[in-house]
Amino acid sequence: MSERLLGKVCIITGTGGSIGREAALTFAREGALVVGCDLQVDAAQAIVEAVLAAGGTMVSLQPCCLSKPADCQALVFRTGMLCLF
Repeated sequence: MSERLLGKVCIITGTGGSIGREAALTFAREGALVVGCDLQVDAAQAIVEAVLAAGGTMVSLQPCCLSKPADCQALVFRTGMLCLF
């Protein structure tokens, strides 16, 4: 694992899809704390498990619809909680 993003928090949307999944894995591999979200619960949870299994740090909010203010607030809350680790 590289430390290029060590101590940085990355918010990645659509982590259940191909681009979001790869971004989450790559950023975590570089040392970032990853906060993800997706509408697809199972796919998003699978990437959380993959990041954690690889030694990274990630939390996720799913289902998450970014057009809903309450979901956006919940995502920001998760970001703050991850920073407390």
